[in-house]
Amino acid sequence: MFVEILAAIHTINMLNDSGFLPNMRWGYVVCDTCSDATKALLSVNGSLPVQSDLTDYRPPVKVVIGGRFSEESIPVSKLLGVYLVPQISSTSSASILSDKTRYPSFVRTIPSDVHQTRALAKLMSRFGWDWIAVVSGDDEYSKSALESFLLNAKETNLCVDFQEIIPHYLDNSQSKPRIKEVAKRNRSSTAQVVLVILKGQLVEQLFQEMLRTNTSRIWVASDSWSMDRPLANMEGITKVGDIFGFTFMTGKNPGFEQYLQKLSPAPGTVNRYIEEYKQLSLPDPQQADDDFIVRSVDLTRAYGKRLAVWAIAHALLHELKKVNFTLDNNQFYFDEFGNFVTGYDLVMWKIAGSRREIKVVGQYHLKTEDVMVNEGAIIWGTPNNVVPESRCSQPCPHGTMKNIVNVSCCYDCIRCPMGTYSDASAHECVSCPNNTWSEPGSVQCTPRTEKYFKWHEAFTITLLVAAALGELLLLVIFIIFLWYRETPAVKVAGGNLAYTMIAGLSISFGSSVLFLGRPNNHLCKAQQTMYGMGFTLCITCILVKAFRTYLVFLFDPGRQHRLKRLYKPLAIVVLGTAVQALICILRLIFDSPKVDEKTSDQSMEILIQCVSSNIGFGIMLSYIALLAFICFLLALTGRKAPGRYHETGYIIFSMLIFLFVWVCFIPVYVTVSHERAGVEAAAILVSTYGIIFCHFVPNLYIIIFKRSTNNIQSYLEGMRQAVSHSSPLSSEDITPSTESGDTSAPSYPMNVTASMNCATEYSASAVTLSHAATESPALHPPCPETDLPNL
Repeated sequence: MFVEILAAIHTINMLNDSGFLPNMRWGYVVCDTCSDATKALLSVNGSLPVQSDLTDYRPPVKVVIGGRFSEESIPVSKLLGVYLVPQISSTSSASILSDKTRYPSFVRTIPSDVHQTRALAKLMSRFGWDWIAVVSGDDEYSKSALESFLLNAKETNLCVDFQEIIPHYLDNSQSKPRIKEVAKRNRSSTAQVVLVILKGQLVEQLFQEMLRTNTSRIWVASDSWSMDRPLANMEGITKVGDIFGFTFMTGKNPGFEQYLQKLSPAPGTVNRYIEEYKQLSLPDPQQADDDFIVRSVDLTRAYGKRLAVWAIAHALLHELKKVNFTLDNNQFYFDEFGNFVTGYDLVMWKIAGSRREIKVVGQYHLKTEDVMVNEGAIIWGTPNNVVPESRCSQPCPHGTMKNIVNVSCCYDCIRCPMGTYSDASAHECVSCPNNTWSEPGSVQCTPRTEKYFKWHEAFTITLLVAAALGELLLLVIFIIFLWYRETPAVKVAGGNLAYTMIAGLSISFGSSVLFLGRPNNHLCKAQQTMYGMGFTLCITCILVKAFRTYLVFLFDPGRQHRLKRLYKPLAIVVLGTAVQALICILRLIFDSPKVDEKTSDQSMEILIQCVSSNIGFGIMLSYIALLAFICFLLALTGRKAPGRYHETGYIIFSMLIFLFVWVCFIPVYVTVSHERAGVEAAAILVSTYGIIFCHFVPNLYIIIFKRSTNNIQSYLEGMRQAVSHSSPLSSEDITPSTESGDTSAPSYPMNVTASMNCATEYSASAVTLSHAATESPALHPPCPETDLPNL
């Protein structure tokens, strides 16, 4: 403090000698407050007489510089405000002094503590220290700084493990016990960074207690002790840990060092402080040069007093709160709260032997509110010079989020849920943007992949091969049937109906391919429509065959006569297919399938498939099932027909296959929505192959491997035997008799002969045999009424 007073005196003398204020010289009175607010009030009050009327009052003191601590300046400023005497301080930084309603005449050449605490919080955040402890005093300055820091800590996501308060009076009996308690609390805490808002003398006692147990921490100093040179030279200071702090921006004071070396009171002045200093520091008080004070004190700390004097000098020309001047290439002015808009220097106490040197390693700018750190100038007390940590919990790895346990800095790390992610720049899981998705624990979102049956997939290739083999098989059957079209096997298979069935089955195979690849609206409309039309065409042909077989082996002439009128093959095929065509048209009009892109919160895929209400598809499928069921009933009624030559058994089996496949298909189709296209294509292939293997392969086998039986004579003989065994009459009724000893022409009862001849005729008509081929007319009487139509 002594050096700061000398700096103010030196600057006053410089201004008086320079003639900066024409026709005016400055005087001054120095009062020692002993860092006590009461003595500070007494010092000021002695210069201000009590008056009731202050209208024309001209105080003898024009301005007061000081005090050093905020607890001194606060009461003094209240008193000076009554007399409207300006008070300017270079060290009192309590934010409460910015209240111009309560302290109208107070200004200062430093920023408010509001900025200092913000700088402290940003410094800690800059190094990643989010778990800290705070030790402060119980004075106004400390309370205000603590309150401001806690607000700034919350804004920068810092957490306070504990905060302890120590009485700020040095002679308080509770100070030492409290310091011991605070030291013990520090040792037990996991916080490695401690912010200390105390006077330098109290900080020294705290350090001594920490050194007693060999405990080190990272200490962050407030401006009240960040430049305390005696503390930097205390014994063991190098073992307490790294020390950082903010101090007010400093600068040079031209000529001040030389002034201190030749220190003496100015002519006509009395300065007992200088006289006392010389007696204490020098063997010979009259010695001209004195380097002791220059070597022992950091002269830059007195820069604030120089600024205060210059501000007063400019205020004498203008108004104090409106001064705006340039000094040492820097611009200085007061803001609306009477604070200088400057900034802070970031200092580090570097080890220099057994003591520490205070070096500037960065700055804090009020306008930008940024902490600038020269990291190359910092030497950490850790291996490999790495930045020490002070965290309650370690940072969560990418792909996880914080699950806060108690305070925001103490948490467990849990994986990000599906559809969210976290990376290096995120502190919590972020939802994925549109058209992207993520699995649990992801560090980024990826575009959703389109899901449909792609051409390179194994299942798609399998269906394609199955469809291609089916088409190839149908082509082979068509060629063979066309080549052997005049043989009984082809005639029994249906003749021209067989070619129509092949066309319908080919369409069905083709429709299965439309379910593969990326769907579009046109393919969606064609998929089920092609299958419905093609398979209906095939089923109507089978219906004709089943109805013909039923009529041929109906041994009731009356019923046969009535039903034969309905046997119109072309009309049955055309009408049955036309009904299905009408159903498909109505479906395309009122319930047309279309492409739908469906996303799910449980999947990385966009499901692309054809959708509709399924009502039209259900009606279409039900109609095919109805035709198949009719075929089944007709074939079941005529199941006693010769299986070798008529296909009732194959019809029954093929219809059962169809019905079984589609009955199984329905629940799978409803429940497995993401695989519907594949399930439907597979059902189409199975039901289509069922028709081929039941209706064509047996006849194909006869054509290729049983050529000896594929002739008219074999069919006629087999038919006679089959009809005789399937007749409803007894064996005695159909035993032939020989009349007049003629053994070459056996005769049967007339009713048996008629039934046999009719059945044989319809079977023979299928292979284009004449009714009277080689047999005797007497042996084969004509069928009742007229012959049934021959297809």
